[in-house]
Amino acid sequence: MKILGGYSVENQESSIILRLTRILYRLMMLSAYVDYVGQVEATAAAAPDGPQPVGISFAPRPEQDRKYVLTMQHFGITSSPLFGNPSATGGTSGPMSFGFPQLPPPDNKPYFDDVNPRNVTTVVDDTAVLKCRVKHKGNRTVSWMRKRDLHILTSGTHTYTGDQRFSVHHPPDSDDWDLKISYAQPRDSGIYECQVNTEPKINLAVFLHVTAARAMIIGSQEAHIRKGSTISLSCVVNFHAPSITWYHGTTIVNFDSARGGISLETEKTDAGTSSRLLLTKATVSDSGNYTCIPAGAIPASVQVYVLNGEHPAAMQTSGQMALRLGPSGLHSLVVAVGGATVALLSTWMLAIYGQTLTTVSEMHLGSR
Repeated sequence: MKILGGYSVENQESSIILRLTRILYRLMMLSAYVDYVGQVEATAAAAPDGPQPVGISFAPRPEQDRKYVLTMQHFGITSSPLFGNPSATGGTSGPMSFGFPQLPPPDNKPYFDDVNPRNVTTVVDDTAVLKCRVKHKGNRTVSWMRKRDLHILTSGTHTYTGDQRFSVHHPPDSDDWDLKISYAQPRDSGIYECQVNTEPKINLAVFLHVTAARAMIIGSQEAHIRKGSTISLSCVVNFHAPSITWYHGTTIVNFDSARGGISLETEKTDAGTSSRLLLTKATVSDSGNYTCIPAGAIPASVQVYVLNGEHPAAMQTSGQMALRLGPSGLHSLVVAVGGATVALLSTWMLAIYGQTLTTVSEMHLGSR
């Protein structure tokens, strides 16, 4: 098969089909084509201002096939009101050419420009956007239907549900008809269909998954750090977050700032994603609220206090921390200070020198 100028010619069993945009035109029946024709080339080019003549050349295979006379009648080509009367030249010694005067203009029926994701994941209470782009809509109507109960949610720009969280977003003169669901809930998960009222009707299915995944920062909700030590904050989420962003207050943590000494370690496993934020040589200005925001999950925050000489009961150590994720989230946590392992968290239980604490939020490590 060779494609030129937007047209393609295909050998499909015993027929040749010329493909123009989304429409198939059967030109002829070729019972002998598969056996006796060596190549097919479409030499026409698409023109924006109207149809163009199409010329197709047939070249016979060498020697053994040249005894066959390639004629219009041999290929069963007849005149057609669709293409007009074809003409042909050539014989057994070379290619035979024939052509039709014009192709009809393409049929501008509506179709979906299927470039948007068919699976959408969002977080509880976030806004879900299901995208639908319809080309050549004409005077047809685009609707959104919820598959599970066959409820028509929107038609055109109008909403047909008492749930005010649903709306359609259609910028003027655009092909986009996006369904928006504000404050998405787990019950909103399921299949939604974008429909166009052609005959027959065409539809595009989009699956929405609303997740209640929640990030967790290891340790208590407050961390007390000595000035000059290293702030180490670890955030885990039990699914594959495409990205995790850290905020200090309302500002994204800038790893290229003049402060220096800021780094991020991200690890993805079969069970989820972990992100560790490190700030060396902590100063009082590093105090404040730190928030871990995984894409597609509810964020988590911790309040950091950098202290100048104070010795609070709960002081974050500057030791090393290793996280292990299991199928249900955090499975074990090993904290090492000065090369010696002093704590092990397994199945949400922490044992420190024989004392057992039941939750991560109750864990306090520090110098005595």
